[in-house]
Amino acid sequence: MTWSNGSKNWEMMVKKNNPGRIISNVLEQLRPGSNILMHELPWTAKALDTLLTRLKEKGCAFVDPETIEIRN
Repeated sequence: MTWSNGSKNWEMMVKKNNPGRIISNVLEQLRPGSNILMHELPWTAKALDTLLTRLKEKGCAFVDPETIEIRN
């Protein structure tokens, strides 16, 4: 599966404690059908509660990639 929306959390290796920037990066790129790329990093984990809340407020739904049907 490919991603369409990068949290850019990998670019924060120097400024690691900026969960607000991760949230902004995701929300600025958000489009219908977005697949958000996030890496397992401590500063990403700090952003998740707020980010998921904001996405739900925008009406976004979350799906398990295993359940996506691929059509050829």
